[in-house]
Amino acid sequence: MTLVGDRERERTSQALQRHYVEGRLDDAELSERLELVLKARSRRDLQVALRQLPGRSAGDLALRVRHGALVAVVTVTWLMVSTALLVAFLIWLATNGATLAGLIAFPAAWLLISGLLYRRMAVSRRRLPEA
Repeated sequence: MTLVGDRERERTSQALQRHYVEGRLDDAELSERLELVLKARSRRDLQVALRQLPGRSAGDLALRVRHGALVAVVTVTWLMVSTALLVAFLIWLATNGATLAGLIAFPAAWLLISGLLYRRMAVSRRRLPEA
């Protein structure tokens, strides 16, 4: 049994409040489920409070599909850029030898590009609605 903390309770109560705002729960049902959340000691108790809620809206599903597509595109882009940088680095080594500039510039470029691509995925992930 995994005990839950205030953070999980808060996340679950926010999900219930979203359902209430979207008109899927009435006042009495929201109150009853929030009471369950506040008394929850385990994740199973939280799941009971979320049980039998209406499905996600089409907008939520569209955001998740868009995020999945973005992850696929970013992954392929990262692989292609990494391969191109590796080939360029090997050509640089073959023509110029192991210079300090080459040993610093290529890994730095790879780290920069990897960081930017990761940041783009993180921004997309933050836009996703919570469960």
